[in-house]
Amino acid sequence: MRISMNITYKNSKNSIKNSIIMAVLIMLFSVLFSSVSLAATSQEFNLEKNAADSGFIYYAPKEISRPDALNALLAADNNINDMKNNNLTVLYLNDLLVQARQDYIGYGASNLKSDISKEKSIIKLNLLESMLEMATTNPLYGKTDLNYSEVLMLSELIKFRKDQANNILDSLSLIKEKEIKYLESGADTSAAAEALKKAETAFNEERYDESEAAIRETDLKLEEAMTDFRRSRDIMILSKNFITRYWWQLSVLLAAIIISAPFMFKRIRIRAAKMKIKSLKAELEGIDDLLKNAQIDYLKKRTLTKETYEIMAEGYKRRSTEINHTLPVYESIARGEKHDKKKSGKEKQEGALEFK
Repeated sequence: MRISMNITYKNSKNSIKNSIIMAVLIMLFSVLFSSVSLAATSQEFNLEKNAADSGFIYYAPKEISRPDALNALLAADNNINDMKNNNLTVLYLNDLLVQARQDYIGYGASNLKSDISKEKSIIKLNLLESMLEMATTNPLYGKTDLNYSEVLMLSELIKFRKDQANNILDSLSLIKEKEIKYLESGADTSAAAEALKKAETAFNEERYDESEAAIRETDLKLEEAMTDFRRSRDIMILSKNFITRYWWQLSVLLAAIIISAPFMFKRIRIRAAKMKIKSLKAELEGIDDLLKNAQIDYLKKRTLTKETYEIMAEGYKRRSTEINHTLPVYESIARGEKHDKKKSGKEKQEGALEFK
């Protein structure tokens, strides 16, 4: 009984270990498979990690022969030559082509020699012989594994970038014409011109994705500039049309304003004078109270000295005199009478002297 229990325990323990090992192997296989699948579909190689973000998609064929890879190299070489003929910079694409040739050559030059002995196409022979010369003279070649899938991917990427460059050329031409047209129409295209300059700089430096983004920004700014221009133009047109259509009504309104302006001004002046009269009378009553309090503090409470009292009384009397001579002026204005400034000024001076 004890022996059977031990055997059962050992078997169960071994089965648990086997299950754990199998689970670990499955996880490792899944990670490895997903990495290989990612490389086979999106092909995020070191030369361009953001190719997929640009819209480039490459699906690796199930079977790729060496002739297929050679055809892909030939196509890549032709695409780069086409770009050179259009005076486009191809520094980055040349780097891609170098990597593709390395993947095709592999270790040593034996594969190339075998290809040359079998090839009958003159164009392909020239390409193979040039790669053989590179493999024997350039230390960069003949030191990598064969990778036909990457050869096809890089060839497709070169074609993708070539097509992208041609599309950008067309877009730049169209956006320049649009900028000139909008500028001649009267729109302020200064912001769009700056964005267009950025697009051209990025294109010349083979930063095609940035160039496309700058072109979209340029188009957006051009449309904004034209919208602002049209809005301002429409407002001006509406204003002119309004004046032209209602000119006699506007003339009557203007005449009415001119005629009624003196009356309105007079009413406003009378209202302001009445408010000023009310304010001055309230201040005058306050001065009388202050003067009485000062007299009580000096004569009865003896809390003020004679000098202080005289200074305070003099100030109160001076202000009271000013108010008494100013009130008649505002009262005449409130009655709608014309006020003679010279006469009132003379009366004010005489009143001040008489008070003293």
